[in-house]
Amino acid sequence: MKYRLRNTSTLPGRLATGLSFFLLGCFSLAAAPQIIIKADDLRDVRPGWQRFVDYIEDNEMKATIGIITSALENVSQEDVLWIRALHDAGTIEFWHHGYGHIRDSGTPTEWWEYRNRSYELQKQDFDRGMELGREKLGITFRTFGAPYNQTDEVTTQVLEEEPDMRVWMFPSAASRTPDNTKLILNRISAVNLEDQAGIVVPFEQFSGNYPAHANQPVLTLQAHPLSWDEGDWERFGQIMDFLKDEGATFTTAMEYFGIEDTDRAIVLDIPVDTEAGVRYRIQRSENLEEWETDGAQFIGTGERMIPQRIFYGRGSVFYRAMKLAAGEPLFVNTFEDLADFNEISPAAATADDGVVLVDATTTPPNLAGTGSGMRYYSYSPTVNVRAFQDFAFPDGFRFEVTFYNNNSETLDPFHGPRLRFGNTGGRLQTQSHAAFEILLRKDDRVRAAFAGGNTEMNVAPATAHVLTLYVNAQTSGQITYEGPTSTRTLDPMSYDAYVNGVLIGTTENGMPFMNGADYDQAQGIGRFGLNVASTHIGGDYTFDDLSITQIGSPPDP
Repeated sequence: MKYRLRNTSTLPGRLATGLSFFLLGCFSLAAAPQIIIKADDLRDVRPGWQRFVDYIEDNEMKATIGIITSALENVSQEDVLWIRALHDAGTIEFWHHGYGHIRDSGTPTEWWEYRNRSYELQKQDFDRGMELGREKLGITFRTFGAPYNQTDEVTTQVLEEEPDMRVWMFPSAASRTPDNTKLILNRISAVNLEDQAGIVVPFEQFSGNYPAHANQPVLTLQAHPLSWDEGDWERFGQIMDFLKDEGATFTTAMEYFGIEDTDRAIVLDIPVDTEAGVRYRIQRSENLEEWETDGAQFIGTGERMIPQRIFYGRGSVFYRAMKLAAGEPLFVNTFEDLADFNEISPAAATADDGVVLVDATTTPPNLAGTGSGMRYYSYSPTVNVRAFQDFAFPDGFRFEVTFYNNNSETLDPFHGPRLRFGNTGGRLQTQSHAAFEILLRKDDRVRAAFAGGNTEMNVAPATAHVLTLYVNAQTSGQITYEGPTSTRTLDPMSYDAYVNGVLIGTTENGMPFMNGADYDQAQGIGRFGLNVASTHIGGDYTFDDLSITQIGSPPDP
């Protein structure tokens, strides 16, 4: 904590200096206030927001930013990474700034989102905002500030019903009922950063009013950086320099009240995207020692490791996002181990059923590639064998894997492993959870299933084959890609399948997704894996050299 002397600046210089030393000797010191910058109205990351954050980081400050949560319904993947990086670093606290930021103040029955609206409507908007924070960002909002700072006693009831919500910034007088248990941050009009939204007050006004409120433990200053012009930025800088000279420190609402941020460095689903040639590879590990070769020390569960890499942890499973050069695969699996599969069954392979590693020395050997591969086999009609992996797929991707049929001559020729794609965490044991599937039949055929039917191709026995899929998982907008023999365009929620560079089927713009009853199109593809039904003998296959690469470009915002 920094300390400063009070009100000696108006004394003659020599007397003021002498009095300062006298007061220091008598311990007549007062703590400077802590400052919470309440920046409103984040919808997406525009240059004004980046400039604000750059200022905060360059000056080693902290701040809070209110998100209009309806913007998270279709938040871009770049914005999610931007928010997560700031959140996990502890630089910015992001808070719930309503859902729609709506009002109707020009009629006799004027209302705002959280004033003069019914409990049902306020509850609906508030709960949806909390849900979006958790689902889209992996963040539980702990602080709330209403649009226009307009609230009523109904808002109090809504907030009281959400135990995760702890801090309330600028509640209206009507909300200050005996039922309220939230921690309050008040607005002091005399030391507003803005008297009018989007216009920073003159420096002389702020500095002149400040001494009368310098004994406050905390000052919460509202800002709208996206609306500032150069004059506003200049005045903002002057006021910040003044506060720092006065010994004030900068904090967040949660930090000020000592609320533990249990969401820091936790992420439920890390997106992958492309912007100006920058892409991200998502890596998952249960053993941090394998990452220490990068020169990054691990500092407790889920802590950020090194500044140039975003690092997330959840329990004993850890994630990190690494920037890639354009064109580099997002994911490569040469099956040196099975750690990338987060669901394998049976957990311990038996003689009849299982998922195991093979190489040139095993029986059977790895005939799908060189080095290590993955053997997937099912000889029992009563055991479901599966190997599933969650992965944050981009909207357009190329999926490729090499496969070898170890037992094409066995009985039950129509069945084999099904390669399925669905939502993150989806139960790909059943087709209803899948967007689409590829069946590797034991009679040396490859069948691609799609909405309305299927198409298949014969492949040569006792030969390794390469299966390549091009997928457009967007719900709207086409994706064009350079295929093995020609340029092709995929309709939304459709895919092309190739074996050894030969297209399966003749659909003009891709095979449409089956869209199983339990597949949520809005959530997109976030899981893939192999599955054999417990009622089928699923055959014996070896897989190797799996890769995932982005194709196309993200849709326009």
